[in-house]
Amino acid sequence: PPHRSASDLATAIVAPSHSVSTEIDAALKTRLEGVLSPMGDFNQAMTVRQLSDMIAYLRSIPATP
Repeated sequence: PPHRSASDLATAIVAPSHSVSTEIDAALKTRLEGVLSPMGDFNQAMTVRQLSDMIAYLRSIPATP
């Protein structure tokens, strides 16, 4: 699968409860509906530069077939 866009990655990092992957099991998706992500909120945990560096690193990893 292709890489996610930089904006999708940023949203997933700073607001992980904003969206749930479409690739997860339907039963798990139903169970998680309305529940905040266990990952927590990283909105105040890193600088914009750190977020940018993390996104660059994640996008540098080769996509798996």
